[in-house]
Amino acid sequence: MNNARILQSEIKITKLKEKLERIQNALAGGKNPYYYSERDLRVTLKDIESAENNLKKLIARESREKEINDNQVEVIERFLLEVKAKNIVHFTELVEKSMQEQRDFEKSIEGKVYANWGDEVDESNKFYNAQIGKYGGSVFNLIRDYPTTYKAEIAKEMEQNRKKQRRIFYRRVTFIVGKILDAKGLTIGSNGEINGLVIGDKGKATVNTISAGGYNVQCFHYRVLVKKLKEID
Repeated sequence: MNNARILQSEIKITKLKEKLERIQNALAGGKNPYYYSERDLRVTLKDIESAENNLKKLIARESREKEINDNQVEVIERFLLEVKAKNIVHFTELVEKSMQEQRDFEKSIEGKVYANWGDEVDESNKFYNAQIGKYGGSVFNLIRDYPTTYKAEIAKEMEQNRKKQRRIFYRRVTFIVGKILDAKGLTIGSNGEINGLVIGDKGKATVNTISAGGYNVQCFHYRVLVKKLKEID
């Protein structure tokens, strides 16, 4: 995916530089069929700078992804997939619970007679604001924007979350131990947390994950703690 975006970014920069050359030639007294001005020159220079900065970020991300893939550890990958699966189930349950509550509410106010104009709107606003407070804005927006395809959207969002957490996990481990040489000491416990020993070319470290949750939390959260072990002579 990043390779395609890098290519698109390079193509964009090439086209912008071609445009810049046309503008410079036009402002130097050449043909100017598009009525280029000094403003066009300034805007195009800024566009080129922005596109080049974006390309640098994409290349850096591609480099990090390659480093992660070179250090890929089966148990870490499995842990991240299990977290993703938990999140999909949990998030789906929250959405469907909220959807049912919304259907029940709409049914409860059908044909209801209100004493004052605007009371129905006030009651609806109060209910839906409470829904947002109870389940979170992302659940509410998902129901509003994807009432029939929310499962696909949840899967997409949780995959993005997995990729983000994957980068964080490997970055924290490799920052301490360097290139991972042996991760056989890592195991996933019955509580779903991953813990154990990792050996790298810069040393050894213990890895512990601490899960965090709460009522109606939309995603399973965990903290990755990596502690370098001192070498004993």
